[in-house]
Amino acid sequence: MRSFRPRLLLIVGALTLALGFFAWPATTRPGIWRVPTHSGDGLSLPPLAAIVLAMDIFGVYLSCVALTLCAIIGVDDEGITRRTLFGTRRLLWRRLTRFEVSGTARDEFDLWDDQGRKLSIYAGGMVDGGELKGLIEDRIAPLREALLREWRLYGAKFRPQMPMAPAMLSCFGLLAALCFFGAWALPRVPSHSLGEKALYILGAVLCAVIGLFLTWLIISLATQVILLANTEISVRSLGFERTIPYGEIASIMSREVQTKDTSQFVTTVRSSDGRALAITSQCPNYTCVVEFLQERVGPSSVSEGERDLKTERQKLDRQMQAIAAVATPAIVVLFIIMSVYVYREGQERVDNYRRITREGIATDAVVTGKTTSGSKNTEHLLEYRFQARGVAVPIQGASPVEYEVWYSASPGQHMTALYVPSDPHFCRLSVSISGQLGEHQKHFSFFYLNLMVAVVAWLVYVLRGRYLRRIGKCQDPLIPE
Repeated sequence: MRSFRPRLLLIVGALTLALGFFAWPATTRPGIWRVPTHSGDGLSLPPLAAIVLAMDIFGVYLSCVALTLCAIIGVDDEGITRRTLFGTRRLLWRRLTRFEVSGTARDEFDLWDDQGRKLSIYAGGMVDGGELKGLIEDRIAPLREALLREWRLYGAKFRPQMPMAPAMLSCFGLLAALCFFGAWALPRVPSHSLGEKALYILGAVLCAVIGLFLTWLIISLATQVILLANTEISVRSLGFERTIPYGEIASIMSREVQTKDTSQFVTTVRSSDGRALAITSQCPNYTCVVEFLQERVGPSSVSEGERDLKTERQKLDRQMQAIAAVATPAIVVLFIIMSVYVYREGQERVDNYRRITREGIATDAVVTGKTTSGSKNTEHLLEYRFQARGVAVPIQGASPVEYEVWYSASPGQHMTALYVPSDPHFCRLSVSISGQLGEHQKHFSFFYLNLMVAVVAWLVYVLRGRYLRRIGKCQDPLIPE
């Protein structure tokens, strides 16, 4: 018997990621269920709860993946055996009746015997997984013709498989709920100007649109099926259906989509009137499906697909060159503008802080309220009121302070404020940290410049690699088994 052991690196990696996803929620989760002390805390709890729950979902999923990978596969002339922490299951080759091959590398096998028992094998997670994949493919090869014959008589139905489907769909659902919450909450965030209020409303509309899109995406992914009938092929989901009869198929084009670590194959079926549908290698038994379609439509459509593939590659190269010509200078200009804007905003806060420190005089102020800013990095603001010399109307202001100061403060509390006599609206609390926040903004502006360099370098690297592959001067290295 030939035994195959799991890749320990994959198991350790999955467990490490799972622990990482559990680590932060472990310290944050208890605070989610506390009753908010201030109204401003209430708006931040749902996003925090959604993030914690999403991380918990991925932690549980990766833990299950690690346990699933802890298996030893044994292959002999009689059958295949899978030993895990939960028991042993063995299927005999002569009793296999059905199989499904899935995964981008087509290394995930689901095998069924005549008693309906199922055995799942992930060859990519095993040491010498290529050898295991070859052994299983040799054993299921006699079933291919029987499978195609069954499709010719009765048709077939497939549900595409998305990587990490349970965890991804759950997190998409949480993200959609979070977007709908943002659409409800953003208009209720306190604003200090009409322009800020307009930005919040615009953000609410954007959140609602993204939430609707994610809802549609979840429904589409969860309900999508591919149907191979006797006379037609169709892709259906809730609210979407596209059907092409075999007699109207003018082209079948199969191409390989390169990613960083692996490849995904996509087959596009195009009808004579321009309708098209795509089948990816996420579809179970992808190679059998493509073979079935090529058999149904004949060699002329296959030849037309090869010509379409050549045209598609030329079109893609032209698009990439056009995108590079526009995107590279646009990225440079955008990041420079963002960097300059953030730096100037930070410098303005520092200058105002120093001016008040230099020219300001101290006076008694009364805290009138507590709020938080709606920015990405939340600032805790204390609203206050004081009476300036020579000014009949009390001056009102708001200053960012440390969270501990903000948390312990209460309306009616007296604090010290500083203001410039020539312009009392230039004011702040003595405990204000606006100067520190301004310095942080100035330092953060350099992050955009570094990010710009990284993005441009990556874009140049990708385009150069595509160009060298196109002219035949560069090929992907072959990794020995």
